[in-house]
Amino acid sequence: CNNIISVWNAFKQGKCFGSIVNSSRWNCTLSSEYSSALYGSCLSMKNISQFCPYSFSMTPEEAAEIDPQQKCALIVVKNALNNAKLKSGREMDGEKNVAVFVAAMNDDYNRLSRPLSAFTAGSGNISMISARVSHCFGFHGACYTINAACASSLVAVHNAKIGIEQGEFPIAIVVGVN
Repeated sequence: CNNIISVWNAFKQGKCFGSIVNSSRWNCTLSSEYSSALYGSCLSMKNISQFCPYSFSMTPEEAAEIDPQQKCALIVVKNALNNAKLKSGREMDGEKNVAVFVAAMNDDYNRLSRPLSAFTAGSGNISMISARVSHCFGFHGACYTINAACASSLVAVHNAKIGIEQGEFPIAIVVGVN
């Protein structure tokens, strides 16, 4: 599934999202000990390597260093705003108090051994995903990355709902990446 409409249609049809994990994700042998690691139940962003940094006001050097989860979150939020016919905070005339809740659990990218660079501090830590979304879209509201293991997305949606109900912010964006 490449967009929210195809995801929704697949859910309605009861389709399974499991697939063989792309070999670029991790190196795994076909021995019986590791065979279950070859099969994944995840939605993946195809062509993440074609991420356009200029669309998000960043340099190609910075984009090369950031966690793919940040790229996925940015793409998903941009598509969600477009589908909802909403503008980013940078284009809004008045209300910029938009909260961002990101559900994220794994920081595998941060744990990879990679050389230090000018972008290392903000590139791999999952706490930076919500900050990256808020910054790129010019939102000035609450900004949280939530790690509640398997319940991360549920907790993120719950917190966004409570914040809206209590008048903390009028709009909340919730995205889950893993």
